[in-house]
Amino acid sequence: MLAGIPNAPSVYLLEVNKELASQRVDQVLNSMVRHKIITREEADTIRSMDDSD
Repeated sequence: MLAGIPNAPSVYLLEVNKELASQRVDQVLNSMVRHKIITREEADTIRSMDDSD
């Protein structure tokens, strides 16, 4: 999440808007996969950890 902090980070707080925060996590993970920083499998693992909250 830290890698994707936008100009208005308070909008993406889980306490404020869980759906928007989840969308941002997806954007960051997809970007990391596209740039070959992590694999698709690693991104899926991270997403599943986020869903367990």
